Amino acid sequence: MMKNKQETIEKIKQAALEEFYANGYAKASLRTICRRAGVTKDSESVLKK
Repeated sequence: MMKNKQETIEKIKQAALEEFYANGYAKASLRTICRRAGVTKDSESVLKK
């Protein structure tokens, strides 16, 4: 289970970096980050510790 959580976190981080690079921090979209990472916005809870 922990591996899946860590993999999801890494996917989100990578997707965020790609989105920031493509559109800049101010214009980055959480929806696009989630789509690139293959998760739903509800999956944000995976980042809570």
